[in-house]
Amino acid sequence: MSLITWFPCPGKYTTFSQIGSGTLAYDPSSILKIIDTYPRESFTELGGVQYVSVTHVEPPAQISEINDAWSGRTLPPALLAHWSISREIVLLYAKGSEGIIFYDPMTSREQTDALSSDFRIEDDSFHSDDVVVGDMQGYDHRFLYSPDEGWMIHDSIAPRSEWIRLGDTLNHLLAVYLEHHESGEWEALLRQ
Repeated sequence: MSLITWFPCPGKYTTFSQIGSGTLAYDPSSILKIIDTYPRESFTELGGVQYVSVTHVEPPAQISEINDAWSGRTLPPALLAHWSISREIVLLYAKGSEGIIFYDPMTSREQTDALSSDFRIEDDSFHSDDVVVGDMQGYDHRFLYSPDEGWMIHDSIAPRSEWIRLGDTLNHLLAVYLEHHESGEWEALLRQ
């Protein structure tokens, strides 16, 4: 049984999805087309040491895995759609150095619970309906999904009003990060 049903949609988007009673105005599988352009291995030499960064995409999460991880909490349709294309995505990743990880459902739940307990007293930070979906190595940034604000990049030293907003999709982030991850210009470009 498919988790998502795709329908043709006229106008700006090519498809929309129906997940239970929720609707998305884009096809989250389009991020896989962007990720396919990432190198599977990237070699960087720094100070005479060669670092290997890897990219890989795991198969979709099963609905039972998502439900088990998020028992007791209703997830936004966008997150169900995200995990229906891949349970975990790793982009240009070298542990402790660089790269992006979009977590599997259980790690997402664990990280969300941990961040939630860290920020209980700060109203201008993490909200109770935010979900931690990934992190960025080498930066103190996490990827969050907010039902009201969409995808965003959490920066622990900045107020929520200064976090990078990515909108309804990860497509722009993935395209910019591919081209500018080495220079670090991705952050400034996403703020424009």
